Formats: sequence, structure tokens, C-alpha cells
Amino acid sequence: MKKGKILLIIANVVVGFAIYLSLKDREKKEMSFEEILISTLSNLKSLEIHPDNFSKTIKIEKKSNHWSIFEPFVWNSNNLALSNFQTKLSHLSATKLYEISELRKKGEIIEDYGITENSPSIKIADSNSHIELKFGSSTRNKNNLYSLIHISRLNKKFIFKLDSEISTFFKTQVIDWTENSFIKTPL
Repeated sequence: MKKGKILLIIANVVVGFAIYLSLKDREKKEMSFEEILISTLSNLKSLEIHPDNFSKTIKIEKKSNHWSIFEPFVWNSNNLALSNFQTKLSHLSATKLYEISELRKKGEIIEDYGITENSPSIKIADSNSHIELKFGSSTRNKNNLYSLIHISRLNKKFIFKLDSEISTFFKTQVIDWTENSFIKTPL
């Protein structure tokens, strides 16, 4: 009987160690872009859009559960436009192509993908991290755009191929993000 108990204790220790190792591997695994994007969008605190036509930057921030435009002027923001933005971005089709370090090893440069310092960009931020998407040229089939994505949580930059529908957001005007009523009247 003593040998049986000892064997059971050893078996329990081995199983416990195996469980520990499997959980330890999960913790080290990096979060995917989609997981980080959803996490940032669910705790969104600010949105910054640098349009493609050199017009003024649009900055929208959340202060005490109220969204307002802070740049180029201060005004209440359109909650429906923000909701549409969050929904479309959360369902964005994204294909990771390269990490920037891999790109350099291949002998390519970011400009090969149409991404420059003056490229249109969108920056979303939560309370402790941000994601910046810089947009480049269209793919050959015109269904996708190349994008340089900086994920501050990982401190890495990647080249992604994104659905071209995202271009509607950096082609918008400030008026598209504002609340249209000047005086709020109850119904």
C-alpha cells in the first residue's frame, strides 16, 4: 500500500508540473494584432486622424464619458460616427506581412509600400497604450491597402495588408465627426 501511495503522489506531481508548464507557455505568447486592437477599441480614450489631403488633424477625446472634438476646434462629437468607426475597425480584415526588421533584411524599404512621413494616419489610444496605422498605396487588385502599424504595447512596427474600406476614415472632413445640432431641444 505504501508503494501505491508513493506512486500516486509522484503521478500527481508530474501532472501538476505538466499543467504549470502548459500555463507558463500561454502567458509568454504575444497577443495578436486583432486581440490588441479589440482591447484598445473597448477602452478607447482618444482618436487622432491625419487626413491625406494635408488638411488639419482631427483629434477626438473622451472626457468623463463624453466625446468631444479638440482639434481643429472644440465641439461635441457625433456618437454615431464614432460607433461606426469602432465597429468597422473591429471587423477590419488585416493580414500581417512583415515586421520592420524582416523588411530591412529583405532589402526593401517602407516607401516600397507607398508609406512616407506624410502618409495619412489614424492613431487610437486607450489609457496605457496606442496603435498607429499609417496608410500607403493600394495593392494590385485595389481591394487592400498597405499599412505600417505601430503597436506601442509590443513596441514593434509591422507592415499589414488592410481592407481598403478603412480609407473612408482618413478621407473624412471634420464636419463628419461633429454633432450637427447647435441647440439641443427635447423631443
